[in-house]
Amino acid sequence: MSTAGVEHEKCLALKEVYNIVLMYGLEIKLYLRVEPNVNRDDYNSIKKKQIASDYTYTFKSYPFDFNPTSQQMEKAGITENVEAIASIPTKYFLDNNLEFDDIDLTRSTVEVKGHTYKIKQKNRVDQFMDEYLYITLGLDQV
Repeated sequence: MSTAGVEHEKCLALKEVYNIVLMYGLEIKLYLRVEPNVNRDDYNSIKKKQIASDYTYTFKSYPFDFNPTSQQMEKAGITENVEAIASIPTKYFLDNNLEFDDIDLTRSTVEVKGHTYKIKQKNRVDQFMDEYLYITLGLDQV
C-alpha cells in the first residue's frame, strides 16, 4: 500500500472512533494548566515571570467508566486504582494541536457532571498502525 493509502487508512480509523464518541460519549472538560515562562538574568535571579494560564477543552469521552473493574483498567492501560476512567479519541487532541505530553498529571484536572477529578495516570491505547486511537485518563475525585 502506498504512503498516501496508509495515511488515508489512519485518518479513517481516527474519524470512525471520533464519530462513535460524538454519538454516545459523555461530555467532559479538560483543564490544562500551563506553567509560566521565567526569564532569568546572568546570576540566575528571576527577571520576569509571566502569569500561569489555564486552557479549557470540552471533549466527549466514550466509554467513561465510573468505579472501573480490573478488566476495564487493564484494557485502558491504567495500572493504579482509580475512581473513573475517561477514554478520549486522539482526534480531539490532533484537532486542538495538543499532544499527549501536554497533559500534566500534577496540574491538569477533568470536570464531569459537575464533579472535579485529578488525573492520576494517563495512557495511550488501541494502536492502529503507528497511531493510537484513544488517550485514557485514570481519575480520582478531588
